[in-house]
Amino acid sequence: MSLWDQISDGVAHQARIQQIESTLSKDWYTIAEVGELLNVHRKTVEAWINGGQLKYTRPSPRKTRIWKKDLAAYLARRGN
Repeated sequence: MSLWDQISDGVAHQARIQQIESTLSKDWYTIAEVGELLNVHRKTVEAWINGGQLKYTRPSPRKTRIWKKDLAAYLARRGN
């Protein structure tokens, strides 16, 4: 792949992330909300997190949050 193709792919990927972000209504989501949004079980979302595929933050020991930008980036990588 040429450098130009890599740059074009990067621009397209960023555009896809921005498009996905614009469809998400909240700034952050819980694991359960991501599961509902993507129609998967919360354990699947936890597996994505534990596998390092989906970034998250933990504001307290019992709370996990997934930021909109991280969810959009994950979805763009998956092609959703």
